[in-house]
Amino acid sequence: MIGALSQNTVNAAYLVSAILLVVAIKSLSSPKRARTGNFLGAAGLAIAVVFTLTLEQVDRYWFVLSAMAVGAAIGAFVRGRIHYPFEDEADAAAALRRSGFDGFRIHRGSEGGSARGAERVHVIEAWTA
Repeated sequence: MIGALSQNTVNAAYLVSAILLVVAIKSLSSPKRARTGNFLGAAGLAIAVVFTLTLEQVDRYWFVLSAMAVGAAIGAFVRGRIHYPFEDEADAAAALRRSGFDGFRIHRGSEGGSARGAERVHVIEAWTA
C-alpha cells in the first residue's frame, strides 16, 4: 500500500477527473482545441489512476504495472500503423495543417495494397515543430 487516503479525498479526485474527461471530450470536437483536449483527458486519467492506487484495497501493484506494460507495448506496436486515406496530396496537407501539424510524410497507393482499390493518399507520419 502506497499511503491510504480518506475515501472523501479519493472521491473528490474522481470528481475532478470526471470533469476533466468531460471537458476533454468536448474539446476534441474542435481541431483548434484538440491538443488541449488530449492533455486534459490524459491528466484526468492520470489523476484517477494515481488516486486509485492509494486505496487500501489495492495491494497488487505488480498486476497494475504489468497491465500498463502490456498496454504500452500494444501502443508502441500500433503507433504509426493507422493511416487515413485522402483523395490527393493537397487534401491531406490541408487537413494536417488544420489539425496543427507542421510536417508530414505521405504515400500514394491503393488501399490495403490491393490493385483493384482506388489509389489514395495515406498519411504515413505527422509531427509538430
